[in-house]
This record gives sequence, C-alpha cells and structure tokens, in this order.
Amino acid sequence: MTLEEIFYASQSIAAVAVVASILYLAQQVRQADRVQRGIMQQGRADRVAQSSLMIASPQLASVMQKGMAADPDLTPGEFAQ
Repeated sequence: MTLEEIFYASQSIAAVAVVASILYLAQQVRQADRVQRGIMQQGRADRVAQSSLMIASPQLASVMQKGMAADPDLTPGEFAQ
C-alpha cells in the first residue's frame, strides 16, 4: 500500500466517523427535546394538582363558594384569599 492509498483510506474512515457522530448528535438532541417536554408537562401537572389541593382545603373551600356565588357578604380578607 502506498502512502497515497493510506491517506485516501483514512479520509474515507474519517468521513464515515463524521456522519456517524452527526447522526448520534441528532439522536441526542431529539432525546433532550423529549426530556424537556416531559419536564414541562410534569410542571403543569404539579401546578394543577397544587391548585386543586389548595381549593379543596376546608378554609378556602367556603371562601371559594362565596366568591363563585357572588355573595355580597364577602369580606375583604376573604376576597384576598
């Protein structure tokens, strides 16, 4: 094998390695996007759950009922809740 043939063979191997690394990088980017979307969805679900739990508390439930019914006896403190 001549030096020129070795050079062309190494260039071919390097080109294949570059293509493989680009494909691997694309796969990693897709995976990171999926993970990020999952984290955002989990955050939304947590906020909804926290809101539901807060509204379900006995102190706030009665105030929520008064507010939803537009009760004129709603005090400023209850309004702030």
